[in-house]
Amino acid sequence: MDLIVSDQQMPIMTGLELLVQVRGNPHLGSTPFILYSGGLTDEITWQAHQLKVKAVLSKPLNFSELVAIVAKGLDPTNTSH
Repeated sequence: MDLIVSDQQMPIMTGLELLVQVRGNPHLGSTPFILYSGGLTDEITWQAHQLKVKAVLSKPLNFSELVAIVAKGLDPTNTSH
């Protein structure tokens, strides 16, 4: 199983723009997606949840917390968004 972890602030496109592209791709549309960034706003978080992300995480985050969230995102029985 695949999982995408993306920062919101990237040079070419934002993480939210990437998420829109992923969701619109028939081969990738259902891939679990985690948005992880230090520059999140309530609007970005809301939009990401509308696009069914597994999690929206703010930096800094404890590494063990990130690993646990990634594991949960890879769990096919976990359908929470």
